[in-house]
Amino acid sequence: MRRAQIFSLDALISLVIVVMIISVITSTSETIRGELTSIVSWYDRANIANNMLDVLVNTPGEPENWENSSNIVVIGLRSSTYPYALDYGKLLSLVERVDNNDSVVLNALERLSGGRDFALSFYYTNITLNGTIVAKQVVENVTVVIGETISFTSRITLKRANRGQGYGYGQRYFFVDRLNSYFIINGKVMSIQDAIVEYGSEIVLGPGDSFVFYPPRRGGRGRSSFVVDNGTYVTSVAPGDYQYAVIRVESGTVTVQIGPGGGRWKVSVYIEGNNSQGVVIIAREGEEQVEQVRQVLVSNISLLVTYPTQLTVPSYTFAVINGSFVTDPLLIYSSKNASSWVEYAEVRMPIVTLIYNKNYTLTPAEVPKLLIAGQTDQILPYYGLKITPNGIGNATLVAWTVGEDGVLNTIIVVNKTSETGTIQAKVYYSNGESVEILGTPEYVVIPWNAIFQSPEYGQTVSMSLWVYSIDGFSSVTFEDTGSLDALMKPKFESGVIKIWVWDDS
Repeated sequence: MRRAQIFSLDALISLVIVVMIISVITSTSETIRGELTSIVSWYDRANIANNMLDVLVNTPGEPENWENSSNIVVIGLRSSTYPYALDYGKLLSLVERVDNNDSVVLNALERLSGGRDFALSFYYTNITLNGTIVAKQVVENVTVVIGETISFTSRITLKRANRGQGYGYGQRYFFVDRLNSYFIINGKVMSIQDAIVEYGSEIVLGPGDSFVFYPPRRGGRGRSSFVVDNGTYVTSVAPGDYQYAVIRVESGTVTVQIGPGGGRWKVSVYIEGNNSQGVVIIAREGEEQVEQVRQVLVSNISLLVTYPTQLTVPSYTFAVINGSFVTDPLLIYSSKNASSWVEYAEVRMPIVTLIYNKNYTLTPAEVPKLLIAGQTDQILPYYGLKITPNGIGNATLVAWTVGEDGVLNTIIVVNKTSETGTIQAKVYYSNGESVEILGTPEYVVIPWNAIFQSPEYGQTVSMSLWVYSIDGFSSVTFEDTGSLDALMKPKFESGVIKIWVWDDS
């Protein structure tokens, strides 16, 4: 090698080899880093659903009473008192605040999910009310002020109505609204269905009895004109023509024959004997023809209890997608379907329920509302629930007692018809019995043992009380006049929570 020669062939080859090694190492490092990043990302995704469920079901939240707080750090559903169960009150609070689009809850859930999209489905015991509860102005004393009164001696027929072959003794028939029409027989208000159950399809009205009927809510055949025997035209039965019609028996008997027809009832009316008399009153819309009192008809009330293992659809589902609450199942499905990955997890745990407050004040917008939930093995006391309404109207409460003998349904209707009038409460039981309770112009008290059924010695019953509706009253206050909570203990039922996590961005 000559002097002052910088690179030799050997040195050049060595440099090339070093550069190649560095390139390979760099390339391998990038590949490893990418794979590690992918693994970490996968691990993070694979655990996000379980991690979210862990926080929801294994902690009561922060603060522990977050359901009553406007400053939520973490949402948790675990009971503070019974750490092996979920708190039903916290679950209901979460559902209510989601429905109200609560931004505090939304922010807490987004922190929990790390900004990812997710959906939660809850499966818990569903209790469905089946039957009819109809509040209406019920005719008390038929005294015509304005309107048309028709005396008749033999029968009512209809002009341009339907002729029933072999039906209604050859006369024409008409339709009435099956839910709103009703009878007053021997002073007792009865729905059409209840009257059929008790008297059959031919219901005979005596002096003082009435049949109050409304036209069908939809048109069609049967909306025709009332005529009496001499063919005198009376009035047209059409939407808006009248609010209701009243058949009031003055003497003799009037037979109302009823049969099903579509979603309505076919009705024909005839009178026994030549000397019988009756009255038909056509009450026009918006006019005061008769003295009325607001009552409620309750028909065939029953409860269907469905446990989580029997549910084919969740009790409640919501999602947080791109920073917003979503409850539309189609939108949730579409967002999940747009993601390249979806992680799923579920947990099955008992749900503890013990709901009680000494006082509640509710407005019509806040119902239905669960007031009482729990169980007891004690004889229920005579002190009870004090109900103080504000204004004129009615409120309906639904209670049920579940014991070894089955389910007892109770419907409570509270009525106030004038500012100075006495508040009335009527308690309907699923066995057909009812009890009327009179209060004062300010309030009425219903004993707890009239709302729930006391357990037999050595037995335990579950109790639930809902405010079902408030109509007319601006608000209603419910107060326990004693200490029912001293007799209550929590009830435990099974529950299921399912979660899906994805990212459609």
